[in-house]
Amino acid sequence: MYLYRKNGLNRSAADDVRKLRKLADDLERLSAGHTPTDADLANAARVNAYEITARPVPVLYGLNEGHPNLVSDTPQSTQLWVLNQQEGWARTYSRYYRLGQSLKDAFGANAASWVGDTH
Repeated sequence: MYLYRKNGLNRSAADDVRKLRKLADDLERLSAGHTPTDADLANAARVNAYEITARPVPVLYGLNEGHPNLVSDTPQSTQLWVLNQQEGWARTYSRYYRLGQSLKDAFGANAASWVGDTH
């Protein structure tokens, strides 16, 4: 995730941009039915004794207003890439969001401790 400051992102996005462009190109080829070539796989790392797992990534979670695809009032966004709280916007993997009041600002410093509590 990047933080947006007055003069731009807090770190260079060049590496992520390159990787995302490569991913998009690969997805287009795969969608067209083209599998990786021997050359594509020649220097690829091998993973043994593998399993599919998940890892946490930053996302936005909050009360939704006007999302075009989500029916829930409290969606979890796709992965959060850029956050600019000062100007009130965020960029996730799929779209921009306008930020309203944060949970902490709305309910105080202890808000996060009771939000998920169902007791």
